[in-house]
Amino acid sequence: MKTVKVRDKTYHPKQAAAISRARQERWALCSHLALFPQDHDSWARKRALDKELYKLTGHAIYRTR
Repeated sequence: MKTVKVRDKTYHPKQAAAISRARQERWALCSHLALFPQDHDSWARKRALDKELYKLTGHAIYRTR
């Protein structure tokens, strides 16, 4: 089975692509929220991305409180 290395773990290529897409979107949202902190829809999307990344990677840094 083909695997892709992301940081220190290996993932299935589709899972690695989902992780990369979610990280890029999360980074863009963080930049947006720095300029517009009252944008509640963006905060909700960021929380959803945090949950998605936690499910995909298992890294607690993405867990929401």
